[in-house]
Amino acid sequence: MDAKNIKQVKFLLLFFLLLVVAFSSGCAGTKASSSALKPVDDGVVLTSYQNLEINTEISDGVEMSQSEADRIVGHIISKLKEKNPACFAKIGKECNAPSTLQLDTNFTRYERGNAFARFMLAGLGQMHIDASVKLSDKNTKKIIAEYEVDKTFAWGGLYGSGTKIEDIEPAFAEAVADIILQND
Repeated sequence: MDAKNIKQVKFLLLFFLLLVVAFSSGCAGTKASSSALKPVDDGVVLTSYQNLEINTEISDGVEMSQSEADRIVGHIISKLKEKNPACFAKIGKECNAPSTLQLDTNFTRYERGNAFARFMLAGLGQMHIDASVKLSDKNTKKIIAEYEVDKTFAWGGLYGSGTKIEDIEPAFAEAVADIILQND
């Protein structure tokens, strides 16, 4: 091989390595998108509540087990503690203490997709997690905010086929945590 061919081979190897790095830091870990149906009123600070009660519901027709919903709740709690360890003295189900913020998450879509289809072509075999998120004052029952949160994963190739629904759940949970922490 002459010097020109060696340079081309090195360039192709470097390009391939950069692609691998780009795919490994790709869309599975990027935060889900959220849209406010009823944004939090100005001046309301959600973390001023002392406790957080988290309730989940799975809409009819959604193929999701309660243990999968509970796993996502675990991710939400982890993200909250990671981003703001001092918020909320108690986080969990059925919190009857005063000053409790209630998070109701209704899962409207949970699709695991198809790994083989993702491997064959990006955009096929997509994975989805969608939910409506409602925040309210548990004691007064006043609705404070409502959001739609959705996470889609559609990468192809080896990265797409090797990614599971469990890999995108933390990104979904991060969007919910950011809503509660009022992070833009």
